[in-house]
Amino acid sequence: MRFTKPALTYPQQLGKLRARGLVVADPAQAEHCLRYVGYYRLSAYGLSFQDCTQPGKPFRPGTTFEQVVDFTGLTVNCACWCSTPSSGWRWRCAAR
Repeated sequence: MRFTKPALTYPQQLGKLRARGLVVADPAQAEHCLRYVGYYRLSAYGLSFQDCTQPGKPFRPGTTFEQVVDFTGLTVNCACWCSTPSSGWRWRCAAR
């Protein structure tokens, strides 16, 4: 079986989420989280914030990257913080 879809870089993955309307306050921090969590794992939790009746499944207006990350509940047994003191994020990524 050959894969025909090219792999996306982390900036491209983030761009795809933003194109669907996800608000990203800190792109560098969001890319860091994508690197450890993975686009597909994170996007599965994002379905709860998307309008799946619309083409392209856009995020509901005002949905933030932080909301999706917080919704994952992946705060236990994780290795690195995805937060900075100023951001207030409580979420950690890269499950052990």
